[in-house]
Amino acid sequence: MDVYSLINSKDIAEYLREIHYEFNSLETAWLIWKNDYLTFDEKKEKWHEVIETMPDCEVSEREGWHTGWESLHQMLQEYMNLVDEIREDFEKDPEPGKYVYQNSYYDEIEQYNRAREVFPDFRSCAEDAKEDVSYVDLPVVTYWLERQAVQDVEDRVILTYRKDGAFMNVLEKYKGTTKENDLLCNSFEGIWLDIPTPFKKGDIVWNPRNPDPEERIVVVDGVSNWGDMELLQKSGDSSDMYVYGYLPMTDGSVFYHPLMRNNYMDMEYYHGTFQEHEKILKGLSAYLKGKISLYQFLILYRKSLLDMVPKGIPLDQIIWGEVDV
Repeated sequence: MDVYSLINSKDIAEYLREIHYEFNSLETAWLIWKNDYLTFDEKKEKWHEVIETMPDCEVSEREGWHTGWESLHQMLQEYMNLVDEIREDFEKDPEPGKYVYQNSYYDEIEQYNRAREVFPDFRSCAEDAKEDVSYVDLPVVTYWLERQAVQDVEDRVILTYRKDGAFMNVLEKYKGTTKENDLLCNSFEGIWLDIPTPFKKGDIVWNPRNPDPEERIVVVDGVSNWGDMELLQKSGDSSDMYVYGYLPMTDGSVFYHPLMRNNYMDMEYYHGTFQEHEKILKGLSAYLKGKISLYQFLILYRKSLLDMVPKGIPLDQIIWGEVDV
């Protein structure tokens, strides 16, 4: 199996290939789960390959997450079986009046769109969603289908599908059993891995598959696996695999964020254009890399703020913050 091709970030994949990084069974299984492009059926094929060709191992207990599994192979098989069961039940024709269905998706500008109407069955809801997302142009386009019981609002299931209608995964199942919740929510989410990345302090990175407007690009100050990892090895999970650093604010200032939402395995070097309020990041990057002094950076920062102020505004209004930029 070409494990490098499973990695969402092309820059990390290239780096790991160059250093001949060897993946273990747990890392491979997690990367299959994390891949944004593979359908669930494609992931199943690769998980079966892990079971058949790679050594079994323990999925260790994580504090605050799950009790662990003695066998990764067993966990994978149980996970696949459960998702298949939920999908089959979700997509079959329901008893009349038992459920209602609704769809939602994100468009190119990260605007959340939810259908204003509800549907009586899976097919009509899916057809409406596919039509709505047909115009969306993103590296990965998915939509969500939600089923809710008419007599019990807590009985809800949410599945994700690709733009072409291919099934991707189960997002949530409310009112699941403890075992179901462990498999769906805690198995892969509860795994923390220490995988090398090529990023250095001062690099400008982003997640091109999830251009969150609040975390569009970031100047790296560090990656969560750079420091002391004793606590992470004991109780860390996938949300603890992150980049931290500096974000641009729309007013031209810079905000330090110690915990980004994007997983570091999704991040790539940013080579795109910069909006006006983001241009200071290039100067900040140069400063953190030691290419310019603090004095030089402050000059660039001052100029960046002045460039954002509309021309012809009196200085006293700028000083007293009476200008909307």
